[in-house]
Amino acid sequence: MRDPLREPPLARHLVYRTSRIDEASELSSSVYCPIQLRVRERQARVDAQLNAASLGVVTVGYARYEAAVHLTTDELVSSYHVNIPLTGRTRSTCGGQEVISSPTRAAVFSPGKHVAVDWERDCAQLAVKLERRALEQHLERLLGRPVRHPIRFDLGMDLTTGLAASWLAAVRWLVSEFERSDGIVAQPLVAAHLENVLLTGLLLAQRHDHSDSLAAPQAAVRPGTVKRAVDIIEARADEPLTVAELASAVGRSVRSLEAGFQRYVGMSPMSYLRQVRLARVHHDLLAADLAAGVTVTEVATRWGFTHLGRFAAAYQERYGEPPSQTLRSGSDASSKVRCE
Repeated sequence: MRDPLREPPLARHLVYRTSRIDEASELSSSVYCPIQLRVRERQARVDAQLNAASLGVVTVGYARYEAAVHLTTDELVSSYHVNIPLTGRTRSTCGGQEVISSPTRAAVFSPGKHVAVDWERDCAQLAVKLERRALEQHLERLLGRPVRHPIRFDLGMDLTTGLAASWLAAVRWLVSEFERSDGIVAQPLVAAHLENVLLTGLLLAQRHDHSDSLAAPQAAVRPGTVKRAVDIIEARADEPLTVAELASAVGRSVRSLEAGFQRYVGMSPMSYLRQVRLARVHHDLLAADLAAGVTVTEVATRWGFTHLGRFAAAYQERYGEPPSQTLRSGSDASSKVRCE
């Protein structure tokens, strides 16, 4: 496991490294939200650093202060925030709640509240920002009804169990991809999928005032609605389509659409989309010219498959041969046609 004080995450995305607390306040505010910073110890050495990168409506950053600092915000307006200590601890207050955060417990901040955070010396955190309107619209699609007020998350988030641990793993994976010069988050299909995972994951992993509604059963949609969704998938399989966008396009909630697909198609909408994309990969491999340098990785990534091991297993199961064999077979057939 990396030591975040020696090899900071997101090093390719430096926003600042400074010894001036006023500069750290100003530049952090430009990335996240207006904040005020002050050093808690007299004559303490200030060595502040922020690295940050964005994926659509999600910003993830690495923040560190060598000195113990006190951070405050005005009332949050346009974003939700999750602070995840990598080293050290923080004490956060928000809306009358207080939590001590550590590498196993994050703090989640909601709009409409003031925030105050005391950082220990040499504390480093992953700081995730999610745009307010995007998260609330995403919740609306999941519920199938309007959300008229900010989502009220519980302040403390246990990162050691269940969905929260999975959500943290997704955040760490995003960080690792941002650190690569050739990371696949540059692919639109991948970026949209991961953004959807982070939004849905937070709404399911962390308790809030709509959690009970999300957990409640919902009736399945009718076959005609499922057929419209299937037609959209077939026509737009090359786009960064998410289940939330699909549900919105047919005028239903995500959960009712998923129930309809399970009843009438026998799989989820995203599983059906993966099957369509597998078929498109198969077609493209058969039509590809191996001599032109076409690779399985290139074709699979173009159709949104990011984990090549799982892709290869799914392809083998469906077509009875590895994708590399399909590519060779298609190229051999093309060569034979040209020779004749």
